[in-house]
Amino acid sequence: MCRLLNTGSNVLVSSWLSPTRTTTPALAARIGEFIYLASLGSPERKLLLRARSNVEYADGYLLYVRDRILVAHPFDPDRLALVGDPVPVAEGLQYSAGTFIGVFSASRNGVLVYRLGEAEEERPLR
Repeated sequence: MCRLLNTGSNVLVSSWLSPTRTTTPALAARIGEFIYLASLGSPERKLLLRARSNVEYADGYLLYVRDRILVAHPFDPDRLALVGDPVPVAEGLQYSAGTFIGVFSASRNGVLVYRLGEAEEERPLR
């Protein structure tokens, strides 16, 4: 998942690898969840944090999910860096464990919407 920052050329990217029955030991060591900052037109990327979550930027904060808790982490868009510690916003967020997506969204001016509820379990495709 990608979200464009208001700098116009920087993008937040959620990325993850999930284990499968055929996961090799070398790949298993890299399995995880990452939120990167990338720049359009460049192959470079910067690891911001580890989180199994989608990510939004609003009003100086990165919003993401940790253990079904929606958190707001101060983010300096001029330095393109996290500052300080994340602050809990809402507990019990509806969250899909299979896709690592929390049910929330934020507008650029800071309006936040989210949905509380049970976690959805991963279901195999049929």
